[in-house]
Amino acid sequence: MVSNQLAHVVNPGSRVDQKDMLAACPACGANLERLIAEDADLAQAWAGLPRRRLEAGQLLAQPGDVAQAVWRVESGLVRTCYLSPDGLERNRSFHLEGQWIGAGSPPRVAVMPYAVEALETTVLTELPYAILTAWGHRADLKDRLTEALAITLHKRDEREASLLMLDASQRYVAFMRTEPALASRVPLHHVASYLGITNVALSRIRRKLKAQGVLPHARG
Repeated sequence: MVSNQLAHVVNPGSRVDQKDMLAACPACGANLERLIAEDADLAQAWAGLPRRRLEAGQLLAQPGDVAQAVWRVESGLVRTCYLSPDGLERNRSFHLEGQWIGAGSPPRVAVMPYAVEALETTVLTELPYAILTAWGHRADLKDRLTEALAITLHKRDEREASLLMLDASQRYVAFMRTEPALASRVPLHHVASYLGITNVALSRIRRKLKAQGVLPHARG
């Protein structure tokens, strides 16, 4: 019964996995490399951008920091998370290679509402707002970068809809099926936080779904 319900929940027509999203994004993943390769001036400017290297557990930004740049993940895995006054964390998003991270509506300066932490050894390219604004004067490049950043907002909207419309089991299966690259790399306790459930609840869901054959390739 669960698998029949989820056939509708994770219908490809209503949800897009990260691989397809990156392929459609004009300034993400391999598309950005091609864009840079075709423009010598852009290639030179991109090569001169700052690079940040983070070890697992190291913060790129924390709540209250003033965001004056966006970052592109070149290698590794990053999460964003909200921190409650009593120290509890709630995962907001995960970002893999080729994806962008930012806050607010770049290039408008904004205060970071969440922390950004590396879950693996990670290398990022930093694109300061000043340069982003300058590049915005080029219509071709502005459109590509704007759409790339819009991909992040689309993912956020999908996540909000998932939390509102799906039960915990459906949210987990949707996550596994639409974001397999994340599912294989993100620690389970972070997955639980992302889905808005406890570690114990996720363990129960996984046992139930494995018994039903819904997740034959699940970890653990």
